[in-house]
Amino acid sequence: MEKESDCIRAYYKLNKFSMTLLGHWPYQSENSIKIVTFLWLFQHLSILLPELIRFVEIRNNVDYVILAFSPLIYNIVVGIKFVNGSLNRHKIKITLDTIQSDWKSLRTEEEARILANYSSFGKLCTVGWACKLALR
Repeated sequence: MEKESDCIRAYYKLNKFSMTLLGHWPYQSENSIKIVTFLWLFQHLSILLPELIRFVEIRNNVDYVILAFSPLIYNIVVGIKFVNGSLNRHKIKITLDTIQSDWKSLRTEEEARILANYSSFGKLCTVGWACKLALR
């Protein structure tokens, strides 16, 4: 399945939006993915490299090391998560294709209602997570 279906458009808009911003949406063009990845890596490294340099400069002062450790670790973890998402983009595509296949295989209204309820709950979880991140 190469195109996203109505179920993806209806229930996964926020996921699509955030994953497109990161270059992780599997239906994005390759050029778009390369541009977004380059821009993300550039901005992330422009933050991480000065942090690492400063960390090395202050390595003998324990108080400063403790202060600098938290943002450094945070940025390293964010980088790891970004690389993980990039490397596993194909798994996201497989998952979305399976979701589309499930929607197309429904036989009764009851099955459609059940799947719609679960999808709505997933959408609610995504909105809740996005709000939590926005309120930091």
